[in-house]
This record gives sequence, C-alpha cells and structure tokens, in this order.
Amino acid sequence: MLRSTDRKQGVVLLDTRQSTPEHEHSVHLKLAQRLAKLFHTEVVTPAQPPTAKENFYYLPTETLIGAERYRAMGIAAHTDLFGGLVSQPYMATKAISHPLPADARFPLGWTDDFARLASDALLRGYSVFSLEDAIRAAGRPSNYWQINGKAWDIDDKTCADRPIARLQKDGHYIFELRNMAQYLHPIHLHGMAFKVLDSDRKNIVPYFTDTYLLGKNETARIALVADNPGVWMFHCHVIDHMETGLMAAIEVA
Repeated sequence: MLRSTDRKQGVVLLDTRQSTPEHEHSVHLKLAQRLAKLFHTEVVTPAQPPTAKENFYYLPTETLIGAERYRAMGIAAHTDLFGGLVSQPYMATKAISHPLPADARFPLGWTDDFARLASDALLRGYSVFSLEDAIRAAGRPSNYWQINGKAWDIDDKTCADRPIARLQKDGHYIFELRNMAQYLHPIHLHGMAFKVLDSDRKNIVPYFTDTYLLGKNETARIALVADNPGVWMFHCHVIDHMETGLMAAIEVA
C-alpha cells in the first residue's frame, strides 16, 4: 500500500481495451471504489488525459505495455498502480513460462531465464512465436488434422476452390461430426446457423448456433438449411488446429 507521504489525489479506472463487457466494467469499478476507500480518496474520471502532476493511482483493466508511454501519466513505480507494467507484449502472457525450441524466432527482449528457474514447477513445453516453430516443436506436419480425409493447406490459396461438400440452395442437410482424437474442437460454420440435434456423449436439448464444441471421441449430429449461397469456411476455432489442417470449404449454390 501507499505511504502516507504518497497521498494520491484519486483512483482512475484505466480501461485500455477497445471494448469491455458491462459486467466486467462493473467489477472493475467496484474494485476502484474499494481502493479509493483504502486510500481515503475517491474514484475520478479525468476530463483530459491525466498527467503525472495530478498524482493519481491507477487501476488498469489489463497489463500495461510500454513504460515510457505511461510514465507521462505518473505511472513510474508499483505504488502508482494496482496491476502490472511490462516492456514487451509477450511479457503480459504466459509465454515466459517455457523456453524456446532450438533456433526458434523470438521477439525483442526475450529471455529463457524465468523458464529455466521455474522448470521444476511447470509441465514440459515450449513457447513459440511463429507457426513454423509451433509445428516443429509439436512434431506435427501441416496436414496433421483432416476433415473427410482431407487437410487444408494454409499456404495453398486455392484450397477454397475445392470444397469438401456442395450443397443445393435451400436444401436440408444433416451433418455427422465425429471427433476421433483426444482433443476438443470448437467447430464453426461461416455463413449459416445450424441446429445441434444429438450427441453420443451427452444429452442435448436441440438448439441453434454456428459453433459446437466437439468433445473427445464424440459424435454429434447437426442439421442446417443451406439458405445462403456462397463458399463458406467450416473449421475448428483452435488456431493451431485450423492452421495444421482442420479447415474446409462448403459451397452452397
């Protein structure tokens, strides 16, 4: 906490995100009010961008990146904010908890020091900053995942020209989604909604959506009306899975 000689003139809720859900804003605001009470001050909303001379205490909604950027606001030490301030974007993530694979690319300022010191307390793994390094670290080829026996090649710009299914406009269809792996796959369809019918792993009350979380070794059925002409992507929403094959195109005509 602050020393009596560090009396702040107010607590500022510093929301640096493009958009914040209302419920999260309410939680942050309540926390700001509690902090203000502890410091015998109040929550303030500056009319102009604050500067160091106002001597505010800040509650950021996420880890701040770039010390120079925030020094002008008066954030220069841990006594100026309830949160974190780092110099590089990757430092605001869990990336520092694992080392890099050999010869991997890395951002400015990267160090494996923390990963080495904490290795006894963490599961084995790597941090990577490129798809190529991720594939090499995982030992997976770019066609590791497949839909109907076909893998999407992320480097092939013509993949969308070869849809795995061609549906008749306004036709009614039932897809069987079968996951043959021990990984979860949030399966997403662009351009149309579908109705989840049933699953061999859990009870389903049918509902409409455009994404279904397909569990380990699960088979589920979805129904849709192909009412939107075009070529639509059908893929897993896990980026690593999508970029190593688990994506396809579906044409409606």
